[in-house]
Amino acid sequence: MHVGLIAGLAFVLICVLALLGFVLSSGSGDDSAQREAEAQTRETVDKATEAVNSIIPGADSSTGGLAGNAKDISPTTVLSIPGSKSIETILVDSDSVSAEPCSFDTSEIKSAISSIEELGDCGFVFLDMSTGHGLSYNADEEIYIASAAKAVLTLYALTNGASADEWERYNIEEAITYSDNDAYESFAYNYSGDGYYGEWLNAHDVWFDDYVFDLYPPMSARSLASFWTEILQYVKSGSEDAQWFAGVLGSTETSFIRDAVSETGATVINKGGWIGEEGYASVTDAGIIELDGHTYLMVVITGQFDEGLTEENVTDLARALFAVRNQM
Repeated sequence: MHVGLIAGLAFVLICVLALLGFVLSSGSGDDSAQREAEAQTRETVDKATEAVNSIIPGADSSTGGLAGNAKDISPTTVLSIPGSKSIETILVDSDSVSAEPCSFDTSEIKSAISSIEELGDCGFVFLDMSTGHGLSYNADEEIYIASAAKAVLTLYALTNGASADEWERYNIEEAITYSDNDAYESFAYNYSGDGYYGEWLNAHDVWFDDYVFDLYPPMSARSLASFWTEILQYVKSGSEDAQWFAGVLGSTETSFIRDAVSETGATVINKGGWIGEEGYASVTDAGIIELDGHTYLMVVITGQFDEGLTEENVTDLARALFAVRNQM
């Protein structure tokens, strides 16, 4: 069931419950009975509202779905994350990045990387946006990211008028939630052809000669992390469109990151990509994780052909990264 339909039905349910409580309280001549009915109504509405938020992950009305703290880290600064092919500890500040060899046990991370690199390239960025501390590996190598690119162009579309068109909203939901390629292309071409989009891609170190556009451009882990820094800023802005987009990203049918952290109770918004065709290979995921008041950004890009084993590899790497979050 689509996010918009679920939200609409849930809203109707809340309204019916509230109206029922009002009728019950109005029909009573006993003040104590009226107060009790009103209290029961409030409790019922609160439970129904909580149910809406559980049905639509990330759909908190006041925060755009994300409540954790995050530092003011700019997308441009994220592009300075180094590209070493060894695991590095990084510190991303508002306008600078420092890095050094990782000093704690990363054996599980290295094992996951090794499994991936038997089948394709790998790069990642994992960053605690609440502290600026993180980890990176091979973060500057461009790798095909498949449908993970859909979140990037969708952000551009939403900030350039797409949210005003209900048909485009429907196609965005299909493209992000179910990774529907036809739905993606039905709105993507409306925004991809202008030079401004090309300039925006270039500003995130994604380069095309003469702005020749590819709906699924290859990019590095740090470029995709830079885009997701911008997505985080957008969904936390609190606007109606931002809240809606957070709900869509929180309802993705496939998320290797969400699978990896599911036992922790974390909230995840993401958009992954997977393909196993000749000349195109990728199992990738990128998104935001929130747990215990911290906001984490995670990007894992791989050049593996899509199959069950390779999807498990990405989940294993995401799980290993999240397991060391308190040591960064």
